Amino acid sequence: MLRAMETNDFSEIVRTARAQRRLRPDPIDDATIERIVGAARHGPSGMDLRPARFVVVLDAALRAELGALYARAWQSARLIYGARPAQSAREAKMIADVEHLAGRFGEAPAIVAACLDRRLLGAMVDERLEWRDPVPALASILPAVQNLILAARAEGVGTVLTTLHRARHDELRALLGIPEAVEVVALLPLGWPEEPFRPLRRPPVRTIAHRDRWDAPW
Repeated sequence: MLRAMETNDFSEIVRTARAQRRLRPDPIDDATIERIVGAARHGPSGMDLRPARFVVVLDAALRAELGALYARAWQSARLIYGARPAQSAREAKMIADVEHLAGRFGEAPAIVAACLDRRLLGAMVDERLEWRDPVPALASILPAVQNLILAARAEGVGTVLTTLHRARHDELRALLGIPEAVEVVALLPLGWPEEPFRPLRRPPVRTIAHRDRWDAPW
């Protein structure tokens, strides 16, 4: 039997997999987390190199340290994002939700560090493990992250892809014992959402798609 916000309907999953930044601290069982992370394995990667790795942080003390690091990163970022007044009620709510998450990041019952192991990228990196072009490399992990987000939604678990940690990337790697050759591309807190999974607001296809050429509308 499905729990209240679980769903097997793929269309419903895609339409309602909104960013959830208000998460309850209630624990998530290991089996659910394993299904969510397991779905990430099936994301495509360039040349089938499968360089994506995931650190699932469950330890309460470690999550608290992660939360403090994330809060420091937000304090720097808010000088940019919070420098101007919100342009709409929707934007004001989003900023309030980001503030909420930043203050409680470490309270999420699980935090996933989505990592890209440069050592597994073959010809995508040079002899110093530097990107030749970041796009193919990121294309080998972002589909896995999207799978994780959709799998979480299917389980009724809320999450959001965050990248604020990039400002404190070396600190994060040290905290989680991540090798220097491994890039933490995203942090995703997992938790049972405080708010329901409502449909996403997106423009109609005709406003974002072109037929054959850019100047030809769908």
